[in-house]
Parts: sequence; structure tokens; C-alpha cells
Amino acid sequence: MFSKFWKKFLLVITLLSIIFILFFIFSLRLHENKKTVLILKIDDVITYDNLDIDSIVKTINSSKYDGLIFYINSPGGDISILKILYYLDKINSSIPIVCYIDHQATSAAYWLCSKSDYIISSPDSLVGNIGAYAIFIDSSKLLEKIGINITIIESTPHKTIGNVYYPLDDEEYKFIQETLDNITKMFIDDIKSKRNIHNEKLAFSGLPFYSFQAINIGLIDEIGDINSAKRKISELLNVSEDKINFIEVNFKVKKGILEKLLLFNSLFEGFNNYIYKKRLYELKIVI
Repeated sequence: MFSKFWKKFLLVITLLSIIFILFFIFSLRLHENKKTVLILKIDDVITYDNLDIDSIVKTINSSKYDGLIFYINSPGGDISILKILYYLDKINSSIPIVCYIDHQATSAAYWLCSKSDYIISSPDSLVGNIGAYAIFIDSSKLLEKIGINITIIESTPHKTIGNVYYPLDDEEYKFIQETLDNITKMFIDDIKSKRNIHNEKLAFSGLPFYSFQAINIGLIDEIGDINSAKRKISELLNVSEDKINFIEVNFKVKKGILEKLLLFNSLFEGFNNYIYKKRLYELKIVI
């Protein structure tokens, strides 16, 4: 009696094991036949403070995908966008890239988006705002008024360019203007290389446009949603959507609990930068 029970038990276990192994092999083969598309979420200002730029670059360089969808909701960023663009240009040209704009992709965010083969935006999105700018605060008049005299000793004529204690001289102003012009030229050249712009004067004016305006100018290809982006990438890959594994990757920097709770955190950081760090200025370019 006992022996018959165990024989039946072992038989059942053996059958279940065979079924499990067959199912596992079938699942692997099914997975192998699928394409992989990464959905890269860029949903904050494109700076090292807000997004993990190095992880974005690492993901782009991984080559463990057949296509990319940039899911963008960002007002722009700073010069760090150039690092992303540099490695994005190294991707194999056979890999399709689609950009989906949810709410906004302006300035540096649109520059990133313009690298795509096809751009889709939601009906309420803002697009464009092409160009770059720099802001400098000159507090010399205020310091003079309250009787504070600042002396900076520098080893080279323009070492402290952009400091808050002196106004920019003509040569420094010219240098910054030329830097901004060069960045904007790179920005515009990249757009022209990928897109058929219908009204360049308007498109490159620095203005932001709603989707219904952007599509007429040629800044986007379609008004839709994320499902539209998935359909387009499947079309570019020449496979049906059910043959694609869509994997979402988020790059937002996780802030600590104190950073979320302390409303004066940014003020404290600014104070810390000026009081405790040796560098008294920053050549900050916004794209």
C-alpha cells in the first residue's frame, strides 16, 4: 500500500516537472522571439541635480534593446544635455527612436527629442523654445551702496568671469554671446539634419509652440499618446506590438526625506556654495 502510494506520487511529481520544464523552455523561446524597446522617461529638468545623467548614458550604451522611446516631460536643462547627445549619436542607425512628448519638451528637452526618427506629442504639449541663454547677477552697485568693497585677485584676466561682484566687461560679454551662439547653432543644425522644418524663422525664434502649431511648423510629426508611440515603434521595427517587450526606465534622482521636507533647502545650498566653497561664481548656461 505504502509502496504504491509513493510510486503514484513520484509519477505525478515527474509529470509536473516535465510540464514545468517544457513551459519554461517555451517561455524562453517566446521571449527570445520578442523585440525589446526601452521607454526612457525624462520627466524633470535635464541636469545632474534632477536626473541621473550617467545612467541615461549607460542605458543608451548598453545596446540591450532593439528600439527606444523617449518619454519626455521636461522644460529643458543645462549643458549636461551635450553628454547625452554625444552618446546618442553613437547608436547604430538601424535602431529606431521615437519621442513621445507628454505636456512639454522645450529647449534642451526638445533637442534630445529632435534626435528621434519620429516625434509624437500630446494635444496640450508645449514644444520648441529653441536656443540657449545665460544669466549673471551684478551686485556691485548694491555692495557699493551699503559700503562693502570686494577685491578679487586673479591670475589671468578673465578667471572670475561671471562673478557677482563685478559687471561683465565687453570682452567677457562677447565671449559668452559667442558661446551661446555656437550652442544654438549646434542645436539648430541637429534639428535640420533630422527634420523638414516648414518655417525656419518662426521655428528657430526661441518661441514655444503648442502641438497644433508645432505640427504645422514641422517640429513634430503627430499628435497622439504613448500608445501612438508604441504603434509607431512597432511599425519601424516591422513587428506587431505583441511581439515587443516594452521596458520603462526612470532616471529621476531620488531625493532624501530632509530635502523633501525642508523648504529652505535650496536657499541653504546657495548659502553653502557661496560661503564654504572656494569658487564664488558659476558660468551657468541654460538650454
